[in-house]
Amino acid sequence: MRKTLTEVELLAMKKYPKWYGTPTVAEYLGIHPEKVREKIRNGEIKAERLGRLYRIHSTEIYRLLKEKDEATF
Repeated sequence: MRKTLTEVELLAMKKYPKWYGTPTVAEYLGIHPEKVREKIRNGEIKAERLGRLYRIHSTEIYRLLKEKDEATF
């Protein structure tokens, strides 16, 4: 199930930066976690690597969600 974010959550995400893992980002974007990792490797999503894990900054998630909204119009 895709988790939808409210405007308040999006604003908080931008104001109070936080790092998220690929499963959480996948849930927000409505795609499979492996697809998130693929987009990171292709350079479509900016992420930091911590050991074997990727971490995506909240501002990057905000950018991705904004692009996704703009693409639907």
